[in-house]
Amino acid sequence: REREEREVTMKHSVLASEDYLEEKANALRRNTALLGEVGLVLGLRMPPPGATVGVHKDLILDLIQQPLQEEVFTSSASSNSATKSSSKAKGKKAATNNNIQNFDAVNVKMDTTWTVEHGMQVDAMLPGGVEVLGLYLYCSEKTFKAAKTNMQVTTCLRNLARSLKTTKVAQGTDLIVLHIDATSRKMTTKALSDDTLKTLELKYTKVENNLVRVQSVFAMSEMPQVILGGGASGSGTKSGLTKEFNRWKEREASRLERMTLKLTSASSSEGMHDVFVDSSSSAPVIDLVKGAGSGDQQSKIGVKNLSFDIFCPFVKAASSTMKHVHGRMQSQGSIKCVGYVYSRDGLSSVLDALRMDVIRSIKSRIDVYVDEALESEQQIDEDDEDAALHPLIEAQKDGSQGLKTPI
Repeated sequence: REREEREVTMKHSVLASEDYLEEKANALRRNTALLGEVGLVLGLRMPPPGATVGVHKDLILDLIQQPLQEEVFTSSASSNSATKSSSKAKGKKAATNNNIQNFDAVNVKMDTTWTVEHGMQVDAMLPGGVEVLGLYLYCSEKTFKAAKTNMQVTTCLRNLARSLKTTKVAQGTDLIVLHIDATSRKMTTKALSDDTLKTLELKYTKVENNLVRVQSVFAMSEMPQVILGGGASGSGTKSGLTKEFNRWKEREASRLERMTLKLTSASSSEGMHDVFVDSSSSAPVIDLVKGAGSGDQQSKIGVKNLSFDIFCPFVKAASSTMKHVHGRMQSQGSIKCVGYVYSRDGLSSVLDALRMDVIRSIKSRIDVYVDEALESEQQIDEDDEDAALHPLIEAQKDGSQGLKTPI
């Protein structure tokens, strides 16, 4: 078993800012009424170039508390008043021992459904490159190692990984759990591998010195078709709309897979020149940061900023002769995309980060657009005089002539 854990440690390790984790832990310890806390670990996944599946590092950037967790941690200690009187009678050492006993008496009851829902909502709002790496727990070592706690953490991580369905998770990147000990200054990390929590090496680094912020603007100019079966309504309408728009999202994602980035650099002795980045670019990001020269902007906390132009291949225009097409939506405008990458990662990580942010943004816009259309349809069904028919629903009602309805 020890050999297995050493092998996992070699393949998968965790980096974090010692100052940030200590600050977070101290804030938790100062809250003397707190029995425990659970939340999400956010950060970057950093597989080295050419690495096999599962060989990578996780860089922790932030810990997000899970809301509505009043009933997650409950104490089975007999009496707080007895603890206080005992502390006064026996002194500081006894008070410390009693405090440890109180934390050791904590029971954990995690809500798997709510944990997964929180993870999904947070993941949808994150900038490109930043992902949900797993969970953190603030409790005593005894509570954390209890079989009941272990089983709940394992279940939450497994279900969270399935729900996120990220490419890297699907390829074998394990979600992690960070344990912040409530009774000492110890912190440990474990990864869920084959339904077992295995120890990882936690290393400390200066995060702000190794983080690069990348940004660009993605121009939208597409005409996805709106294809629905006749008579669809209610839940059928929603599933149909979501399905069709998700097909459009996948087509856009396919275009983004072939995108190229352009950065204006000042590293040449001849002055400004353009640097192009695509999926085959293997040089580290830090080379671009150095080459940006005077054009590089740096934030107050030391994070470098690089701005790119996005170039994507065109797609073939949709046919207007299909009788089952109810309408076509013209998407116009632009999406400002932002991502974060590790400075020593390959340049392909910049494409991954910006692509991730664009796809998340498109998905969020699809969700809002579909919800608005369904709300409009419901108001019409309820004979609301002030209701305005959503263009998407109007095109659907027009049937095969929907191509004449602007959306």
